[in-house]
Amino acid sequence: MIVIDQQITEKLCQFLFLPFCEFQLFFCLFQEFRLFLCIK
Repeated sequence: MIVIDQQITEKLCQFLFLPFCEFQLFFCLFQEFRLFLCIK
């Protein structure tokens, strides 16, 4: 699993259109949440 740093995400959002960035961020958060549930 790839953990994306907040600053790197913001930098990428400067080059990519916002909806895609929001989707990426949401997907990453969802993956982390799922991983968290699996650990518990």
